[in-house]
Amino acid sequence: MSGRLIGSTRASQLIGISVPTLYSFHGKRLHAKKNDLGNWVYDHDEVVAFSKWYQKTRPRFKRRFLTDGEKCGRAFSLFDAGYSVSGVVIAVDVEVERVEKWHAQWQIDQQGLERGPDLANTIERTELDTKKTKLQIAREELALKRAQRDRSERRNSRQIREEEESSSPPPDEDRPALTDVFEQAAGVKK
Repeated sequence: MSGRLIGSTRASQLIGISVPTLYSFHGKRLHAKKNDLGNWVYDHDEVVAFSKWYQKTRPRFKRRFLTDGEKCGRAFSLFDAGYSVSGVVIAVDVEVERVEKWHAQWQIDQQGLERGPDLANTIERTELDTKKTKLQIAREELALKRAQRDRSERRNSRQIREEEESSSPPPDEDRPALTDVFEQAAGVKK
């Protein structure tokens, strides 16, 4: 060690690694010694040379994204563990529609059906049934609203008729009808 000496923290910062990782290179690529205080110190020039070598050869971990098959496998295992569709969406970080398809596949598997070429047809039928069910629900709600509207219209017309009947005086048999009064006035006799 002939050059300027630096401590463990500064050496690890220059290289871009943690202090424990720096210690793992003692005696291999880095030659450290303890100073009078008992701290590890390194030669600055040796650390710079090591840093250049390490930057070229260090393991570079690229974030590996999961394939669709791996995501589907994780989703299936989460369904087996009792997770809901929304829980799987959060855990696997996939769109809801895809997780719903996977859930339909998982349910088919749970029922003991064979996974084969008809699986796509089964899933399409399941999706179609879901759409039909939603359409049926919408139709039933519309029919219910129409029935309620018709009932209220009938109730209103019945109330109007009752009001009209209650406002006109009941016919009196002792009183001559209006046509009789007009005939007498005109001089027409029956």
